Amino acid sequence: MDIEIRDLLCPECQQVTQEKIEAVLKHNLEHPIYKTDFTKPLSQLLEEIREKMAEVRGLVQDILAVDTSFHDRIKPAEGLLTCGISSLYNVVTDVKRFERACKQRGEIPRNQLPKKEIRYK
Repeated sequence: MDIEIRDLLCPECQQVTQEKIEAVLKHNLEHPIYKTDFTKPLSQLLEEIREKMAEVRGLVQDILAVDTSFHDRIKPAEGLLTCGISSLYNVVTDVKRFERACKQRGEIPRNQLPKKEIRYK
């Protein structure tokens, strides 16, 4: 679903409406492009991404250990992965705090679907 700004505007007042934004968010949760399982908490999804990034960084380090011909061009990519992994650690910490607060209030975070509602096409 490609969304443009004009799709979010109220036809009468030409302002972005919360109702339209909510509809787009709901659609994106129910129809993720990469089949992301939004029944999982966001913290778990982000942690899985961190693990995949760490695995890719390990592959890059293996390559650097045996082939130095492009070291000066590969090493920055390894650094980029390291920065991303570190940054996501801080994000995961904040998201976990948010999820705990939602759980204490008896709410499901808006970035997560109840298990029974997930549907993929």
